[in-house]
Amino acid sequence: MKKNELDKKNRLKKLEEAKELALIAEYDSAFEILDYLLKSDENDLDALRSKGNKLEMKALRMQNDISDEEVQVFFDEALKCYEKISKIDPDNILNLIDLGDHWSNKENFDIALPFYEKAIELLKKGEFTISHKDECEEAFFGKSELLREMGKEKEADQCKKEGVEFFPTSILLGGREE
Repeated sequence: MKKNELDKKNRLKKLEEAKELALIAEYDSAFEILDYLLKSDENDLDALRSKGNKLEMKALRMQNDISDEEVQVFFDEALKCYEKISKIDPDNILNLIDLGDHWSNKENFDIALPFYEKAIELLKKGEFTISHKDECEEAFFGKSELLREMGKEKEADQCKKEGVEFFPTSILLGGREE
């Protein structure tokens, strides 16, 4: 089945269904849907990103219930999804943020930081994948939290301040309500 055989509305419905299933920890069912979408189009960036996100979600939620090796398998599979997106679209801002989050979750802060920085650089140029505001919030918040984890409080505060300059109404970054 080719991508055009799976109409856009149906594809979005399937992505949303996978998201809802993952939120109630029905990961296997979510992965079945995402694998179905990827079988239709192996380069479906939304399905790849969603699968990577769900794999990380499963790893983080189950890390106290399964072995470290099993957790690592989920992280490794998520990274494969993100790396495939990078090969297809190296400036995909959501993927850059996901890579920053991935390496931050693994406490590899020096690897994570450049991903957030590249996402922010692209956002400053007005580029975005889906939502400029949401991606700015995610990138600036992710970078600021990472800097805080690294013990760089002043840089973290400056990063949030810079994010608020882009979106003064961002509650996530400490801005004011509209």
